[in-house]
Amino acid sequence: MVRDWALDLVVVNGENAAGGFGITEAIYQELLDAGADAITLGNHAWDQREALVFIERAPKLIRPANFPKGTPGRGAALSDQERQARARHQTPSAASS
Repeated sequence: MVRDWALDLVVVNGENAAGGFGITEAIYQELLDAGADAITLGNHAWDQREALVFIERAPKLIRPANFPKGTPGRGAALSDQERQARARHQTPSAASS
């Protein structure tokens, strides 16, 4: 789809990718392999406990920016794209559940 539609940037909401409960490292990698440039999370970010660990080595996985200081991961990221000089990705504030 990325190639067919000549997309410059693909941001995927991966918050509930693991059967409605967060994201796993395998699913994160699958989304990257499918062409995602960034994958955002929300208030279900830690439903899969492994996300607390792998988010630190997953530069394209973005947690909500309003999570408390010291929360693993990052709330924003920059990425260089072939047809777009630079894009900033930031996950909106997570809603309470």
